[in-house]
Amino acid sequence: MFGASLARHCLAEGLVDEIVIHLAPVLLVDGVRLFDSPGFAPVILEGISLAASGRRTDLRFRVAKQPAARAASRKWLDGEGR
Repeated sequence: MFGASLARHCLAEGLVDEIVIHLAPVLLVDGVRLFDSPGFAPVILEGISLAASGRRTDLRFRVAKQPAARAASRKWLDGEGR
């Protein structure tokens, strides 16, 4: 899945099992931040793997299931927590 807004909605609904982050030495000037949502409940990630290839690093995380955190995030997405 691509897109910060879609990813936040899927996280809030508990639809995400894993997150893979491809880290590259490039600074982007503009865009929608995936992890910049004040009031969004914390998402607990468990590290699964780390792999480096050239200048790219791939980070793989398992999303811990937390019903209370999902409910709080869903309220934020519905506009109740802002």
